[in-house]
Amino acid sequence: MIRILEFLDSIGVTRRDGDRRKVRPDYFLIVGPASPYQRSLDRPVRSTAP
Repeated sequence: MIRILEFLDSIGVTRRDGDRRKVRPDYFLIVGPASPYQRSLDRPVRSTAP
């Protein structure tokens, strides 16, 4: 997880402030807009619970 956070710091999406990180308000200009999550309705969701 730390490596992911450090990567986000390096590309300017987040900024480390002590023990915290702050996300830039305009981060989508760097990474682009996210596509909406869509789940296929023809495949059932598998549960990993016993």
